[in-house]
Amino acid sequence: KQWYQRRVRAVLARAKEFEKAEEEETHRPIEGQLLKWTNVVKGWQQRWFFLSPDVGLLHYFLSEDKKLMGPRGSLRLIGAVVQPSGEDQLMFSIVPQQGDPYKLKAATAKDKQVWIDRIRRVIERHTSDVNTLVKAAAATMPGQQQQHLS
Repeated sequence: KQWYQRRVRAVLARAKEFEKAEEEETHRPIEGQLLKWTNVVKGWQQRWFFLSPDVGLLHYFLSEDKKLMGPRGSLRLIGAVVQPSGEDQLMFSIVPQQGDPYKLKAATAKDKQVWIDRIRRVIERHTSDVNTLVKAAAATMPGQQQQHLS
């Protein structure tokens, strides 16, 4: 019985280590090259992407060496949805609450999954933060308090 309890504690401690490592990774920016669908005339174009987890934005630049010129575009990830493509194993889309979706392609299936996982974690984090703030604000509104008191 003691062996079993020690084993369970060891497994739980390891799970906490994984959870902490995942949380730290979620806060680290990720950047790299992806193909972005621009339009029917130009088609797929190589772009340099930068995921900024702390502010919940995905920026893209014409190329890595043009980052100093500022982003060509940015996508707000709060409330967005990431969808893997059914038509291409390297393609995925990000559909924001407002604005046009980004249709993207990674170089490998592994790269695609890394981008999808990291973007989803950022979306989850920022969307839940907003929901928490909205609930807290609603709870402190005078009209709300009066309703609870009467």
